[in-house]
Amino acid sequence: MDSLLARLESLVDQVLDGLIRGETAELLPLMSAQCECLQKLDGVSLEAHGERLRLIAERAMLQQQLIQQGLGLSQAFLGRIYQRNGFLSWA
Repeated sequence: MDSLLARLESLVDQVLDGLIRGETAELLPLMSAQCECLQKLDGVSLEAHGERLRLIAERAMLQQQLIQQGLGLSQAFLGRIYQRNGFLSWA
């Protein structure tokens, strides 16, 4: 179980690093691997690892916030492009 938690911590860190650096090409495989780790941990008693899990959860919430911010920026940018006057009037 410790190795699985270590793998999950590593994956969370890699995803956060990619989001912060704007290097999104590898995010989907990393996030899929995170889900696999969580599925393997499902049903396992993790009471002894409460603090470790709390830190993982905090970083996962930060991931979600960064993804939501990126999505919001993308939607705003696309909204500007598709306005009646188009991108040239905005630039």
